Amino acid sequence: MVLACAVVALVLVAVVAWLGVRGALAARELGALRASAAQVQRAAAERDLPALRQAVTEATAHAEAARSLTDDPVWRAAEVLPGIGPNAAAVRLAAASVAELGSGAQPLLASDLGSTLSGGLDLSTALTLLADAGPLLDDASASAGRAAATIDTIDTDALLGPVRDGVAQLDETVTPVASWLAGAADAAQWVPGMLGADGPRSVLVALQNSAELRSGGGLTGSFLLVTFDRGTVTLADQVDSGDFPVSREPVGEIPDTTRALYGDVVGTYVQNATMTADFSLSAQLLSAWWSRHSDRAPDAVVSIDPIVLRTLLAATGPVALEDGTSLTADSLIDTLLVKPYLDLSGPEQSVYQRGVTTAVVQRALGGPLDARALISGLGEALGAGRISIWSPDPAVQRHLDGSAVAGMRARQLAAGEDAFAVLLNDATTAKLDSWLRMDVGSTVSNCRGDDRDEVSVTVRLTNTAPAEAATYPPSMTGGYNPASPGDLVTDVAAVAPEGWFFGAVAQDGDSVPSRLVVDGGLPTSAARVTLSPGATSTLQFRFVAPDADPVEPTLVHTPLLSDVGSVASVGQCL
Repeated sequence: MVLACAVVALVLVAVVAWLGVRGALAARELGALRASAAQVQRAAAERDLPALRQAVTEATAHAEAARSLTDDPVWRAAEVLPGIGPNAAAVRLAAASVAELGSGAQPLLASDLGSTLSGGLDLSTALTLLADAGPLLDDASASAGRAAATIDTIDTDALLGPVRDGVAQLDETVTPVASWLAGAADAAQWVPGMLGADGPRSVLVALQNSAELRSGGGLTGSFLLVTFDRGTVTLADQVDSGDFPVSREPVGEIPDTTRALYGDVVGTYVQNATMTADFSLSAQLLSAWWSRHSDRAPDAVVSIDPIVLRTLLAATGPVALEDGTSLTADSLIDTLLVKPYLDLSGPEQSVYQRGVTTAVVQRALGGPLDARALISGLGEALGAGRISIWSPDPAVQRHLDGSAVAGMRARQLAAGEDAFAVLLNDATTAKLDSWLRMDVGSTVSNCRGDDRDEVSVTVRLTNTAPAEAATYPPSMTGGYNPASPGDLVTDVAAVAPEGWFFGAVAQDGDSVPSRLVVDGGLPTSAARVTLSPGATSTLQFRFVAPDADPVEPTLVHTPLLSDVGSVASVGQCL
């Protein structure tokens, strides 16, 4: 009996020692892994692909070492022990998830696509490499998805502080990478075909003028038809909004709820196509407009704003203009959207702006491009909703539907079931929105007897134009302005998730009337704000939840030329 007890004791001591030694070694590897994970995050944020390759290689090596130290029967047995068990399991699962992610990502990063994206880039080569990299992207995406799912199984509430913090940091690395790879793998299935890998394709690019805002970013004022054919890219045609006469009837079918918000002008003026948050409707209207110009509908419609042009300039470097000046990324907005309206006549503005746009696009299409600058800039533009894409091909549109590149409404739906949107539409013909600044915020309150939450969406607008804006030419202040020259008049709409109920609307603390419309299934409350130069005004839109489930609101908004700030939303009970 004594001997048996001694044997058991020796076994327990051996097990504890085994766990202690391997646990210490695993902890060392996980510490190094956390450092490598931070480097992965930093390199990804900076779009530094050589540094990303190195960081992923190091992180994978540390994860594999930690996995080998924690994937034996003794360690697995320890996972069922109270207290230590959940932490032991978390260490093993975290190491396994990163090892899984790294093993799937390394072949992609080492591929021709990864090498090319580290240096110079031309569009034709990029499309070819993207199509060829499809299987690698699929494999990397699948590995990342499994890694994210593994981390998601860890119950962090049961973990000790250091282990919980380590798991949280790895989750912050793995989950975004999995999301990005899933999007890239999906894009590899449709982007090459849409851009001519299998034969000629035409893409209508609508450049939105953010100096006169619309829900999607700005009035659609300039149009480029770009053709793609097995690596050959051509700027085939370019026209301005003035080349499209006003239509007596909408060029396409407009839903009654959209008419209630914006009127028929969504479909009778080409400049107003992106008034609606539904980009599929905007794109179909633009396609119909283009068919009137060329008798042939485009194979796809892409909408961009001036910040995307600025991104292209950052990737190409300065571009020489016909007047001998040099256009840079820093000077683009002033050159394209301010000076022409101050210094040139209407016809001269169109000619000049067309020349600027052509110079930038021709340079970008001709390449080479700084891949790092391009990827970084386009990533930010996509995240801000500055690029929207639509295809009449159901097979392609199926990939786009529900994604962040399918327009404002799709961005709101993709942001989650508690996502709200803020839409801006200029109510004048002025080009003063270069001076508009916006701050947004949301607050949840629970003041009702039925325990349903209320969400307050706050929108603060400021007209930063100088006092002398009232004396600017009519091309800047607007041939039509329901207020005074220099004033900004903006229709602001807050859009709630499906099923929510309308509440009160206030401006600077006082109740104001608003248009209440359920458009596309989403409750939309709209009010108008007029701001003289230097003035600020705050709107607050209230909505009531459809049930008593907890609410965590997020916000998306019309992209502006300037960064959008945050504002504390007042959520007290009324």
